[in-house]
Amino acid sequence: MLSKRIASTRLVPVFTNQATTTSVSLTPQEWSLVCKVDERRTIDEVAAGLGISAFETCKLLYGLITSGLLALREDLARLRTDRLNRMTTDELNRVSETIHREARNLLDGHDRSAELDSTFRLGKAELDAGRGPDAVLDLVRNDEKLVSAALGPTQSRAFLDRVVDLLGSR
Repeated sequence: MLSKRIASTRLVPVFTNQATTTSVSLTPQEWSLVCKVDERRTIDEVAAGLGISAFETCKLLYGLITSGLLALREDLARLRTDRLNRMTTDELNRVSETIHREARNLLDGHDRSAELDSTFRLGKAELDAGRGPDAVLDLVRNDEKLVSAALGPTQSRAFLDRVVDLLGSR
């Protein structure tokens, strides 16, 4: 039953738009889990942080997913970081601009679109400071988080799929 909703413990729990509009009562265990959700850690990492098994964590997640409070998305590990590591600084700057444009296109006209500019400026500053591929990954994470918060997990996945395509074609 769990595997129908939770296909892998490598998935990342994320809050849904419904999470801000729904009133829910949480058990102490569910509350502990929700406190560990940062939309970056996988289920395995959350379980380790809680000091319980991944199976127990999945049981708790199942109810939170069913209630609509949380959803799951794929980990950024599927991004082609090996390609990023081989890129020059100019190439990293160009790919950052393309990623930013993709996020901007998704959030065009949304009231949170202005927040993208600050994530892009931060990413550029990190690139200028020599953080290279890590700066690009941080940009992807920050832009994906904004897309998820503004438009929900489906558009968040669409954004990540587009970034995977961009990095796979280089």
